[in-house]
Amino acid sequence: SDFLARQEIIDPAFYWWNIDKKSLLSYYFLFEFPRTVTTSFIGQFGFLGIYLPTVMYIVYLLILVAGILSESIFFIFGLLRLWPVSQTKSHSSDGALVAQSTIMLSLIVLAVVGLVFYNTQVTQPQGRLLFVAAPSIFVMVARGLARLIGYVPSYIPAGLLICGTLIAMNLIALFWYVRPYYY
Repeated sequence: SDFLARQEIIDPAFYWWNIDKKSLLSYYFLFEFPRTVTTSFIGQFGFLGIYLPTVMYIVYLLILVAGILSESIFFIFGLLRLWPVSQTKSHSSDGALVAQSTIMLSLIVLAVVGLVFYNTQVTQPQGRLLFVAAPSIFVMVARGLARLIGYVPSYIPAGLLICGTLIAMNLIALFWYVRPYYY
């Protein structure tokens, strides 16, 4: 047997103690799952026992949502603008960006669907199971934020503010919340 495989799904009779089938409309999926996966993906340390302050999760989540939403809107408008495909040079670079966004969004959706499917069988709401899509998520966030910042009159200070906020929050999380548990 493959020790790296999800044995609960491969051989459910042997892992009866870990099987907990749930509906997508259950309390678990409507409330517990999104909260736990989000906090775990953003940062939950020390065997999931060290949490960051709620305000840090909110700021990280706002940045993630703003970036992905901005890039997704560009993706949708890119699809609409490219239908039918234009042969002009102005749309050729947009076509490549739309293709890249299609691949990245597909990877993100597949990772989320896989995590949701797995959690319909067992209770494992862990953000680390989305790490396979992390590069796509972060590239989409960066591109989306760059698009948003491009609409701000003075985009250099806005970009520095976002980068400075992320660096400061990472250092605060590391030195004030994680480090004391290990030293």
